[in-house]
Amino acid sequence: MRLKKFLFFLGLVVLTGRCSHSDTLLPNPQSYYPLQVGDYRIYQVTSTSYSQLACIAQANDTTRIYFLKTLVTDSAKNAEGGYTYLIQRFTTPDTTQAWINLDVWSARVTANQVVINEGNISYVKIIFPLKDSTTWNGNLYNNLGAANYKLISHNVPFILNSEKKFLTSLTVSQSNVQNLVNKDVETEVYAPPAGLIYKELSVFNYLTDGNCFGAKVIKSGFYYRQTLLRYGHQ
Repeated sequence: MRLKKFLFFLGLVVLTGRCSHSDTLLPNPQSYYPLQVGDYRIYQVTSTSYSQLACIAQANDTTRIYFLKTLVTDSAKNAEGGYTYLIQRFTTPDTTQAWINLDVWSARVTANQVVINEGNISYVKIIFPLKDSTTWNGNLYNNLGAANYKLISHNVPFILNSEKKFLTSLTVSQSNVQNLVNKDVETEVYAPPAGLIYKELSVFNYLTDGNCFGAKVIKSGFYYRQTLLRYGHQ
């Protein structure tokens, strides 16, 4: 009798373990960049432009903080047999004010890649299957020259801020150049079901004259940070 009870208990443990494992199944890769007409995302953007003519000159830096909204407005069948989605972008200095039309982008997600057309320039943002340290040419569909994109990590938690925590995310490095003359570090983070949740770019040219050489004093360039505030469907 005790043996039967033990075997019954052992069976429950095995079944419970299987259920727990199924709850932790990895997300569909395409869910990192969901596309559906009516989807919107609102971001806060911080943008700083840098200008300093000489090592002892005064810096002329300008910082802007504003808000960006993206809205998937339409879709159409494409030559690959899938759909291309139109993404209207809006800006406003304050979310209590009216949104102002900025431009229109487009995007498509296939079985092996995510391609986004930004201002008539197409970039391969993500490739599938997802595998850490995978590299690819982000400029495959444009004439800007090869760009070495790299999947830094995927299926790892990401804390956007104290209020937004995503159970899984992927991080793509679009550039990682750092030396005594310039810096070009560009990173994007995606998480289901939101899509792009964070973007950061640091693109600088350093002053190299006199005592400035090696001090990494910014001569020209910009910093850009885009952080997701909320997302949904309208």
